[in-house]
Amino acid sequence: MSIKRDETYEEKLKEHMDDVRRWASYRGQTLSRTVRGMMYYRDALVLQCFLDMPEDQGWLLLDVFD
Repeated sequence: MSIKRDETYEEKLKEHMDDVRRWASYRGQTLSRTVRGMMYYRDALVLQCFLDMPEDQGWLLLDVFD
C-alpha cells in the first residue's frame, strides 16, 4: 500500500504537526503552572503552620519541612 504524496498532503501534514506542537506547548505550560502552584501552596501551608504553632514548637516544624 503506497501513500500518494503531493503538495496537498505535505501542507496538511505541516498543519497537523503545527497543531500538535501547539497542543504540546499548552499542555506543558499547564503542567508547569500546576507544579509551581503546588510548590507555592506547600510554602503557604508551612508558613501557616509556623504561625499557628506556639512559639517554641514553630522552629521545630520548619526543621521537619526543610
